[in-house]
Amino acid sequence: MTLSFDYNSSDFDPPAPFISGIVLERPESRRRLSVVGQIDTGADSTLIDSRIVTQLRLAKSDEIDLEDFRGILVAQHPSNEG
Repeated sequence: MTLSFDYNSSDFDPPAPFISGIVLERPESRRRLSVVGQIDTGADSTLIDSRIVTQLRLAKSDEIDLEDFRGILVAQHPSNEG
């Protein structure tokens, strides 16, 4: 089985693969969102944007600092600011 993905070269350098049609649903609810997701085969975890958490009315499990693939801090959780 071979999968192919569209690459976004206008917003990412280097270009990054994305897949559309991902459906996220709140358990035991009719709330659903269809989103586009970035494919990262080397990722340590799966993350979703806080706007999705709000729209689906999900309970937050954690908030973390984020670094890009070069190790540069791109988002810092407010309680971790030095």
